[in-house]
Amino acid sequence: MKKIISFLLVLCFHTVSFSQDFNIGIYPSSSMNNQFRQLALTCWVQRADVRPVKKEILDQAEYISDFYPNYPSSWLEHYISTEITATVKDEVITIAGLDNKLTPAQQDLLKKVDLNSNLVIDVKYKKKNVITNTLDERKMHTSIAVSPYTTADYPKVEAKFLEGDLNKFLDDKIKNKAPKVNSPTGQQAVILFTINDEGQAVNVKMIESFGDLEVDKLLLKTVRNMPKWSPAKNAKGINVKQHFKFFVGYGRC
Repeated sequence: MKKIISFLLVLCFHTVSFSQDFNIGIYPSSSMNNQFRQLALTCWVQRADVRPVKKEILDQAEYISDFYPNYPSSWLEHYISTEITATVKDEVITIAGLDNKLTPAQQDLLKKVDLNSNLVIDVKYKKKNVITNTLDERKMHTSIAVSPYTTADYPKVEAKFLEGDLNKFLDDKIKNKAPKVNSPTGQQAVILFTINDEGQAVNVKMIESFGDLEVDKLLLKTVRNMPKWSPAKNAKGINVKQHFKFFVGYGRC
């Protein structure tokens, strides 16, 4: 349980104020601990471009901490792996590393990443459990927007879901259709998507699987088939695209 709480604390550290969440009432199998079975599957949507970084900083980066604000390099010691996922000419590429120091391949990826795309950093590491005195495996996940945005394309007015309440829409689409799953608490799915300047959900990509193929398919289908949104607008009132993340996981701070 301590491990799950630690995971959720890390997740909350990276969550910004723009978010909408709800419980869709899916529970782990009865063979799990009663505490786990009472946790409903929770979903929320938030902006994906919450951590902008200029392209020239990526071009010169030697360490993840060079472009990742508040990267906890002071206490991250027992690395398992680091993965950087980036979009290059509309192709999603993931390259693994060992620790805070970027590999030559990761540096090359950062130099080629598409502007106005999302850069995803996943860090697996071990941290001492003060209760059991053992090293527990943990994961840190964040998304960074590749800037610079110009005045012409920076979203000043948020994109808005038009078909009533977004929570209710997602609840109706998922709650009664999702199969019963036997997935450990702490499991999380993450989907990136963009609301384009016409208000349509495009570039829908699952960057982290829930661990159940049927649930993954349902989540992707739900996001792809969302009704039109009111698109984001820049300072001049011109429609622009805006990136979002759709999270699904057990429990939420």
